[in-house]
Amino acid sequence: MGDLMTVYKALGRFLTGVVLVAFLSIIAATTISEGDWVQPFCKAMYWVIVATAIASGVFWLVQKTFPEIFKDVVENEIVA
Repeated sequence: MGDLMTVYKALGRFLTGVVLVAFLSIIAATTISEGDWVQPFCKAMYWVIVATAIASGVFWLVQKTFPEIFKDVVENEIVA
């Protein structure tokens, strides 16, 4: 059960990192260039952020829908 929570936390941190990198790359691209590649690149990064938000929502929904999967892990963290 601990492995599942470890994967869940790692996935959450990974998705957070993806959003951060995508957001910073949008800022950097629009700051340093006005080339033709900037608009398609930023649109792609926007969709990466949207997809990551949807994935995070799905994982949150799974956690809330099936609390018995995460119940033991949460109780162990509260005790520790």
